[in-house]
Amino acid sequence: MAKNLRILSITFLVTILIFSVYLNAWSTKEVDTYDFLNIGNGARAIGMGGAFVAVADDATATYWNPAGLGLLSKREMIASRIELASNSFVSKDNIGSTHNYLSIAYPRLLGTRWGIGCSLIYFGVGQIQRIGTDDYGEPEPTNEFFQNSEFALIASCGREAIKDWIWIGGSLKGMYHGLDDISGKGFGVDVGVLANLSPILSAIFKSKSRNFWIFNRIGFGTAFRLNSSKRWNDVSGSTDPGLLREYYGISFEPAIGENARWIISIAADQARQQRLKISAGTEFRYKLQTIGGSDLFLGGRFGLRNQYIETRQHGEYELAQLNYARQTTLGGGIQLDGIFLDYAFVWARLANRHRISLRVRF
Repeated sequence: MAKNLRILSITFLVTILIFSVYLNAWSTKEVDTYDFLNIGNGARAIGMGGAFVAVADDATATYWNPAGLGLLSKREMIASRIELASNSFVSKDNIGSTHNYLSIAYPRLLGTRWGIGCSLIYFGVGQIQRIGTDDYGEPEPTNEFFQNSEFALIASCGREAIKDWIWIGGSLKGMYHGLDDISGKGFGVDVGVLANLSPILSAIFKSKSRNFWIFNRIGFGTAFRLNSSKRWNDVSGSTDPGLLREYYGISFEPAIGENARWIISIAADQARQQRLKISAGTEFRYKLQTIGGSDLFLGGRFGLRNQYIETRQHGEYELAQLNYARQTTLGGGIQLDGIFLDYAFVWARLANRHRISLRVRF
């Protein structure tokens, strides 16, 4: 069974690489068709400014970097729901929108080094007022409303490639977009790598410890998200272009004792013909005490992210990318054994947001 699983996992990664080559050939435009996938997932990662590609050590690895599934030692599930302001559609009214996220990760499947995960992302905007024209041809609100709904289903796997050094992973994605009475579909692939640089640096500088200098761990992460074009079922049969987005990051974990963990992370991402986005964040966790045999941890987080906003047109609908300029985040969390409750507050130019995630490790 384990041998068959290894063959299946390798086949899965090879399939991802083949799709990556295909999608990259079609990724020629600067506009992100699946902009709802850029919102970010998990209050912990968001609290760190989204600088998570070099960390990715929880169930949100299916989104940030699938290689992180190889880091997990126990099964995890995370769920979050947030209410956003009117950012997806350009409108005079404050149209509410909802973002839901659910992810399940299962590490070391059947005793192998492979971890698998599955996640669902939903973004919806309801009660969007249709704009018509009056007798003079001027825009005029009508009494009709329509909705916007976007889904993504992600299947991921990751494993330790070189013991305590390199982890690799990949994801296959299926996306659906329902806009008024039309819909569009597409697919995508993600490829990710994580590396622990501490042993390498220790060997180069001839350190007696596997740790490097004052750091328990220095990590590097990279991920490539390739999304296909979106094919609409409207009369014209129009197609929105695909896009390749690249992520790079580095993380540092200073040695501060057994009861605490401190992470400092920096990341950058960019798509073709788009500006570079830079994120930086930090997380500090401390073990307070043991209550009835259960360990209680408290954590704090801070992050910064430089983003921008663009608009795109699809027929009569003017859509705005869900990117926020000069974004600052602040968050915290509490852990009681395998139960994590995380919170993040986002200061953004267009709207402030609260993020809450519940994560369970079992």
